[in-house]
Amino acid sequence: MNPAQLHLTINHLPLVGLLIGFLVLATGLLVANNSVKKTALGILLFSLCATVGTNLTGEGAEETIDNLNLATHDTIQAHKNAAGIFARMMYGVGLLSLLVTVAEIKQDLRKGWGYILLLILCIATLWAAYDAGHSGGSIRHTEMNAYTVAEETNQRD
Repeated sequence: MNPAQLHLTINHLPLVGLLIGFLVLATGLLVANNSVKKTALGILLFSLCATVGTNLTGEGAEETIDNLNLATHDTIQAHKNAAGIFARMMYGVGLLSLLVTVAEIKQDLRKGWGYILLLILCIATLWAAYDAGHSGGSIRHTEMNAYTVAEETNQRD
């Protein structure tokens, strides 16, 4: 398996994990169920680990794509920048998830605020996830750009 294949195999895990973690956390807060909220913490921590793995395979995937001339430099750079923002935000989600986990273990009353802050951070990070996923998809799925090109053409007319 080459680096690009490995990257493609795992790159959806952080995005999907974040979305599922967010939905489970929102549900846990809505129904005030501690077990559901703790499950969300586990999902978000798993997503953090997947983010690290995806980042580690990104450079190798970039080299493979460059060597095969499968995408423009600008397209790859746009994804690299978006993925970097998403990764940093996921590190924040992971750190906050870890802090809330520690607060849960210590039965710290501030954990309630931690869950709310985590939910808000997840919402912001979901936007970064969309941007990273869309720009990554644009590298090999040129049909994703068809609407954008048509829209820009119509705006110029």
